[in-house]
Amino acid sequence: MIEKLNRDFIPLELNISDKGFPENLKGLGRWKRIYSLNPISKYGFTACVVVSPDGKDQIADAGSASAELWRTSAHYHGATFLKMLDESLKKFKAEY
Repeated sequence: MIEKLNRDFIPLELNISDKGFPENLKGLGRWKRIYSLNPISKYGFTACVVVSPDGKDQIADAGSASAELWRTSAHYHGATFLKMLDESLKKFKAEY
């Protein structure tokens, strides 16, 4: 997984606790709404999202950031996460 991420993607970690979501990453709009509606997000919020190179579009994500759904999402299952990466790369090559 790490090899694929480093070879085919540009990993980026955002700490949004102080400054909020970057305005130039429109592809995170859905996650910005989820974050703002979640009453406990100030205690921690994790999401893995693949966005287009210009940051305007979300290509894929690893699933729900909800604690209740976390264990069934790609966040928690390596094989499912790799599948999400493969599918996002395929979509990227087809559309961008």
